[in-house]
Formats: sequence, structure tokens, C-alpha cells
Amino acid sequence: MARSWVVFCAALLGCGRTRFDPVTDGADGFVGCTHTFCDDFDRPAPVETGWTSATVTGGLLSLDSTTSVSSPSSLRVDLTSTATGSALLEQTFAPTAITSVHYAFDLAIETADSTAELDLAQMKWLTVQAPCTGLGFYIVRTRAFSPPKLVMQETYSGCGGNTDDILPFTTGFHHIDVLVLTGAANVAHLTVTVDDALAVDRPVPVPVPASRVQLDLGAPAIQAVNASWVIHYDNVAVDLQ
Repeated sequence: MARSWVVFCAALLGCGRTRFDPVTDGADGFVGCTHTFCDDFDRPAPVETGWTSATVTGGLLSLDSTTSVSSPSSLRVDLTSTATGSALLEQTFAPTAITSVHYAFDLAIETADSTAELDLAQMKWLTVQAPCTGLGFYIVRTRAFSPPKLVMQETYSGCGGNTDDILPFTTGFHHIDVLVLTGAANVAHLTVTVDDALAVDRPVPVPVPASRVQLDLGAPAIQAVNASWVIHYDNVAVDLQ
């Protein structure tokens, strides 16, 4: 799972690292993990091994040995043309107040239709600062654009709504890397890269308080699917600070 992590300079903080010293190096149990948490899915079933939980109310999660970035396997999400609900792996991190988050993964979407809206990854703050009622940084396939786009959806419930930052994305696997770097007075900066190319680089417009965080990966939200979908994930890594 080794990868060179690119360094960005956040305007409000000077220069920040996308690769934190892990809070609990290898504590998730995956051999060779040098991050707070990681999973390359190159392991036996069940699919939720090492994660806090799996929730499947629509679709199917499996380990797929036919398609991957790091052999032999990837996480596969199958959605039928009538799928609703969710199909996700959830990782809730230790009860420690986190100020900065870095998460990354490889993503491939094999099928797409014109109507579906899918959350593909959600990094959520479990404590927020009023007037916000929800805070998170999600990778979403949205139908807010024509044709639909893959976006970083900055989610500021109760304090600004959603902001969609369009990400470049074509067929095949692409590496997505998200950094929320928080400094003094809960002021944060967001950077997103796709295949090491900078796609988003902007201040976060609301305070980002120290909080426990939760990663949901797969299809945490499914809307208006009208065709069968296949989605793959590989090489998940999370660093917390």
C-alpha cells in the first residue's frame, strides 16, 4: 500500500503534511499498515473484517479477486436497478478528539446511469459546532450536473448546506486523496487530489471542531438508481491528528 504522499501548503497554516504520524500505528490489525487505519482488501472474507461494522440495506458488498489495484482483491459494491438504502463499511475511530483528517482510496466505477445519485465515501464529524447540525466531506456521484459528475461534496448541514467541487474522473481506477487540515480557532483548509493532481484547494468556510470521526465507504446513500452498478475500492488509508 506504499504511496508517495504529496505535500501541500495551506494558506492559513503555512505548510501542512498529507501524511500524519499515525495516532495508532497498525492498530487496525492489517499487516504492514503504517497509517491510523488501512485496508487493501487482500484478505479472506468476511468483507467487514477490521472495520467497525457493515450495513447492507440495499446492494451487496463482497471481496472481488478479479479486479484490483493491489492484488489479489478489492472491495466490490453491486447495486441493482431498484437499489435503495445503503451498502457500506463503517469505521468509527477511537474516542479521541481529532482536529485534522486525511483519507485516501482507489475508486473504479464500472457502470453509470443518468439518474442515480450515490454517496461513495463519507468522512463525518460526530461533534459539530452550532449552528451546524452536520459536518462532513463526502465523495459523491451527483446528478446536480448534466451529465452527472463526481464531486467532493462539502457538507455543512444547518450552516451553509452543500458545496459541490467537481473532480476529474473517467473509467478505470483513480486514486482520491482528501485532506482537512485544521489550525488555530478551528479554522481548516481542504485539499483534494485525483491521481496526485490537485483538484480542490480552498478554506473550509465553517469551524471544524475537535471531534471523533467516522468513515463510511461503499454506498452510504443510494438514490434513483435505474441500472445495475458495479463499484470497486482498493487501498484505503486514513491518518488522524
